[in-house]
Amino acid sequence: MNSPQPLTNVQAAAIIRAAIQRFDPQFDFPDHEVAVSPCAIIIGFVGGTTLVDRICELLFPKAPSGIYYHFTNLESLCNILSSQKLRFYNLHKRFTDGEFRLFCEDHGLDGYLAKSQTNPTRFVYQELMDDLFYTSLVDSGQKDSYRMWQNFGNEYQGVRLAFAIKADNHPDFRKIVYQANNKLPLFHNLQHAFQQYGRRFVVSGLSRFPAYYVCSAFQDESEWRLLAKRQTDGSNFQFTVHPVGTSDVKFIECAIAGTTCPQFQLQLVEVTAGTTCDIGVVRDQVMATQLVSAVQVTQA
Repeated sequence: MNSPQPLTNVQAAAIIRAAIQRFDPQFDFPDHEVAVSPCAIIIGFVGGTTLVDRICELLFPKAPSGIYYHFTNLESLCNILSSQKLRFYNLHKRFTDGEFRLFCEDHGLDGYLAKSQTNPTRFVYQELMDDLFYTSLVDSGQKDSYRMWQNFGNEYQGVRLAFAIKADNHPDFRKIVYQANNKLPLFHNLQHAFQQYGRRFVVSGLSRFPAYYVCSAFQDESEWRLLAKRQTDGSNFQFTVHPVGTSDVKFIECAIAGTTCPQFQLQLVEVTAGTTCDIGVVRDQVMATQLVSAVQVTQA
């Protein structure tokens, strides 16, 4: 990185404005939302959130409330119905797919790729992955996807769950972006622009960005990801974290009927049996719960 050069927040704001207006020509924001330090350009921590919200939306579009779909097998369906909860796993569940690390490598986030100061056997990004819990969903455009049924619906022997999701006030239900040319153009452009001035580009919520960036090999999944982030100190987290053996993988559980937390709400509204799944077994499982009047059972 170049040595720091003189730069005011007005000048920095103009650089950001020019970069964003290539993607959204009408967007503007007040200059005071940009802070300049000797080593970084910082947005979203002081002066308002108009800018950081728009950057996040341009990078990873926010999901509207509505019906979304989740594929699983019969055993998992039984567990979901009996507990009336859906598990959200932390990102370690997909560690071998390059989750989180991929974004850091593609965008030069060396701080996240460094060794942890508290545990030298781990990297910083691994610690951040501990606290990001997610579930994968698709919208109506993918609900009949052959790949989804094959890979996640147990080759049509499993089920598709339809959830009505209310998350208008939750900032972490977003569209996955798949790796292309090893960069996100807008984020890369902003990073590059300020490297010329010897400064890093720092955005509030940056530790969430890698959770929405996935290897290009999975791009035909067209995933939406509903995320729950635990603060490092665990404060204001409404969920109990459960271990999976002795691995780094852990999970939380969200109610599928009612409210688990004030940020978002799930309501199971339909269970669709795959074409080679016994719909009678599915119907019996639903009938055995208190959800019977709210959940429709169908066959693909």
